[in-house]
Amino acid sequence: MRGAIIWDIQQLKRSFHSIQFKQIPRYANILAHSLAMDCLKNGREKLPNWKCVGGCQ
Repeated sequence: MRGAIIWDIQQLKRSFHSIQFKQIPRYANILAHSLAMDCLKNGREKLPNWKCVGGCQ
């Protein structure tokens, strides 16, 4: 599953002119944890096909 998520990230980052990845504390990452658990429960290996997250126009 991790490989599929990393592959998705690699593909999605090509869509942006500029992108930064920052590490945040695990306790602050509640949304990502919830999404990952939902994927595991529902047998999905990839996250939904989002074009943009946050601050999008």
